[in-house]
Amino acid sequence: MDIPLKRILLADDSPRDTELTLDALAQHNPASARHPDFKERTAMNNPVLILYLEDDPRDVELVRDKLRQTPMVCELRVARDRAEYEAALAQTRFDLILSDYKLPNYDGLAALALAREKQPDVPFILFSGTLGEDRAVDCMLRGATDYVVKQRLDRLVPAMLRALTEAEEHRKRREAEAALRAGEAKYRDLFESSRDAIMTLEPPSWSFTSGNPATVAMFGAKNEMEFTSHGPGELSPERQPDGRASAEKSKEMIATAMREGSHFFEWTHRRIGGGEFSANVLMTRMEQGGKVILQATVRDITERKRAEEELKNIHQQLVEASRRDGMVEIASNVLHNVGNVLNSVNVSTGLIVANAKKSRASSLGRVVVLLREHAQDLGTFITDDVRGKNVPFFLAHLSEELLAEQKALVSEVDSLRQNIEYIKEIVVMQQNYAKVGGVKEMINVESLVEDSIRMNEGALKRDRVEVIREFETVPPLNIEKYKILQILVNLLANSQHACSESARTDKRLTVRVANGEGRIKISVRDNGIGIPPENLTRIFTHGFTTRKDGHGFGLHSSVLAAREMGGSLTVHSDGPSQGAAFTLELPCPAREDSHG
Repeated sequence: MDIPLKRILLADDSPRDTELTLDALAQHNPASARHPDFKERTAMNNPVLILYLEDDPRDVELVRDKLRQTPMVCELRVARDRAEYEAALAQTRFDLILSDYKLPNYDGLAALALAREKQPDVPFILFSGTLGEDRAVDCMLRGATDYVVKQRLDRLVPAMLRALTEAEEHRKRREAEAALRAGEAKYRDLFESSRDAIMTLEPPSWSFTSGNPATVAMFGAKNEMEFTSHGPGELSPERQPDGRASAEKSKEMIATAMREGSHFFEWTHRRIGGGEFSANVLMTRMEQGGKVILQATVRDITERKRAEEELKNIHQQLVEASRRDGMVEIASNVLHNVGNVLNSVNVSTGLIVANAKKSRASSLGRVVVLLREHAQDLGTFITDDVRGKNVPFFLAHLSEELLAEQKALVSEVDSLRQNIEYIKEIVVMQQNYAKVGGVKEMINVESLVEDSIRMNEGALKRDRVEVIREFETVPPLNIEKYKILQILVNLLANSQHACSESARTDKRLTVRVANGEGRIKISVRDNGIGIPPENLTRIFTHGFTTRKDGHGFGLHSSVLAAREMGGSLTVHSDGPSQGAAFTLELPCPAREDSHG
């Protein structure tokens, strides 16, 4: 049996010490001599501290001589009576205790009892010439590690080596069990605090066999037992949203997960008490006790589906508004205006889905399987197996990742909700303008400009574009306000794109309202990527665009709308990286017109 080898130094009052070769050690402990780390381990300088209770100096010297024939360094401390023995135990932690059985006014059983009380984990060996077999057995039953009769002195070193080995193994096992308990506590915290439902399914019926607290809550069960008493078929509606029978489609999902190792998909579940909910499901194949099972991680996406449905309804409202008022331009422009906010929505949705796909929550199941497989030898597994040694560190790292994942998810859901509310505001505002399409009315220019900024506010904030307002007092205009709004929204969107594509950190957009030379001037100036000279002459041409997702409609329709109102739309840029300025000029009404 291998021991944690330490060189032995007889450091009592004797100046003699000796070290044996590998061959000499092999006579006592061949397995230790063959250990690949033997040379390194024997180079350690920590002595083995031995307490020897013995009143006969000749026996003490015999033990010293025998210990010098070992390859370890040892410090031997001798207690000659009960008082010295008790004092030594109270003052020093020993690695091994040797004790004679019969001493004046004291005996080995009493010494053993005190050792078990004061230093219960330290191996205790009785070394006596008067110990009979019955007494030896009694001592072993009372907690002695071993016994050696003095007439068999050659057995002493092997007994010591064996005792030290067992003590070291016990120490490692205790440490491993403590680490395992800590790891299990960490795992339980992670498992129980997970916001995702985690469950297992086993063949051939693929029924549920376990579920974490989030599973119990998500499916409306009273406890885990109630959840596992229901089959997958009972927790799904008869058909999925695509019209396929849940029973048939679930078999396909399971087969795919078994074939490919994992499978991510969307599924509609049914709670035990009634009511359906949409979820993202990640099925992962794994082995447990030699049997293949599936772990399913389920994330409720009801809020995301509700948001998508609201967006769908918003688009339908836009189409109906344009059809009702006979202005298809309004619907097209609204889609153009909310496009930037929808991009933010798509980014948030994409991040939520991506995080669900790569969630580390499924790793918890693998740890459970690994621990269950080694339930009978957890101490050895945690101590000696490379995978077992990594379990506590893995769980600590996984805890940090899941907390970060949870924080990112909450952030994206909040962003998604804010963008949806913002789109609603745009739609309501745009519908108000659509109701009076084609009709002139007196408008406050400053308020109209603020509305156009608000419609682009989501994209501007996302790209961290600073908006600077330079508003002079101008008279109200009697004009079709939806046409001006279309122009301003397009100009602001183009400037926002120009800033977002710029490498500058001080992205800036300036909106200026001025009155001069009989015309009201509204300019939008940015410090973005600028416009090459060759594009200035064709930038208002129908179909011309420099963006991959552009359609060349916005600026063309804007310049036409400006002309219809008796105004103009112009552009200026000093070239690439120099920004650009668009200026809308509208005829300023005469004083009497402005008042009425």
